[in-house]
Amino acid sequence: MPEGTPTRRNTMDEVVHRGVREAVRNQIVERTAIRENNQITLTLEEAHGLPDDQKVLCVDYNYELRSLHSEFMPFEIQHCLDGPFVCAKLAGFERIKIASTDYSGNKLIEKIKDGVFSVTLDLQPAYAGSIPVRTKRREVIHVPGSYNMVMNELCSGVSINLAQISAHIVASVRGPYASKPMPLRADATVNTFQEQILFPGQGFEFRFSPEIATTATPAFVTYPRAVQGHFVEIESPTAGANVHDGECIKGTAFLPPDSFLWVFVGGRATCCWGRALGRGVNVKADLAWEVKALYGRAADTGSFEIFAIVVDQETHENLQKGWAEPGSAGKSMKLPQPIDYSLLKTVAVEKPAAQLERFTEERKGPVLADRRGTVGDRRNRHAG
Repeated sequence: MPEGTPTRRNTMDEVVHRGVREAVRNQIVERTAIRENNQITLTLEEAHGLPDDQKVLCVDYNYELRSLHSEFMPFEIQHCLDGPFVCAKLAGFERIKIASTDYSGNKLIEKIKDGVFSVTLDLQPAYAGSIPVRTKRREVIHVPGSYNMVMNELCSGVSINLAQISAHIVASVRGPYASKPMPLRADATVNTFQEQILFPGQGFEFRFSPEIATTATPAFVTYPRAVQGHFVEIESPTAGANVHDGECIKGTAFLPPDSFLWVFVGGRATCCWGRALGRGVNVKADLAWEVKALYGRAADTGSFEIFAIVVDQETHENLQKGWAEPGSAGKSMKLPQPIDYSLLKTVAVEKPAAQLERFTEERKGPVLADRRGTVGDRRNRHAG
């Protein structure tokens, strides 16, 4: 039955909201082209004449444009700048190359209106291959701050490179399906989005922020929003959850350079102390971490608080020394000072009394059973 018939439409309306179906049709089904093998390269540069909190971001964006149809079709290529020109000499498109046509100088200016580059071409059929597109732009951004790159076409496979970044600046990227930002380094390519399809309107948020000052820094400097891009989260257990000894505390973190994650558990009535869970927590390449929990002694129940704290190198070394002292395992210690209070996360949980009852049964149950058996044997011997 054709999709456009009333019965077909009524059936679809029962399964998918009409507005959702129309949005999918407009944004996906009726699209005529897709960008493949997308490569984004970022360069953050200093520029004379700009305030200290502004930098120049150079974005090289290369991809292959392929038709989704089997015949020649007119297609309009568009690329937009993220924001208004802060400085006309420093911001704007530098060069755009489509197949063998190079747009630069006056030829490029003619194709730009209100910060939007636009050109229409005859897109060859999908089986005939793809058209390479190369773009290069420069924009002035604030640091700390972010830069948004929104795709206006379907995109398949994206890799991201950080070619250059100013000293003492760190970068991260948040993708369309990622709940947490990922660090960007000049020595590594981010291929996390290679297997993903981006829909029109989706894109990437690139964040730039100053490094966190540590004890190795001669003078501690407090930057506004200094930890933008860095974070620590406790994802399991959640607030108010019932917990048990031996379960794992799990989370994610993106740490500043030369910093370390420690996790403590303490009684909520005495929040100035806690039991350290290990000699520091290892954060994996995918930003995940986990550590086994001990909530007080085995017989302790009630309210507890989990502390995830990011500390500097000197504090980390002092904590390790305290952990290594004889008899220190299992003892409480004073909570350390975080490098920034936005990098300290807490979760309040409950250790139920039922756990104590099980603990008591496990400890006493077999003993009582043995004693009862012994008494029964004595009675049998007396009766015999």
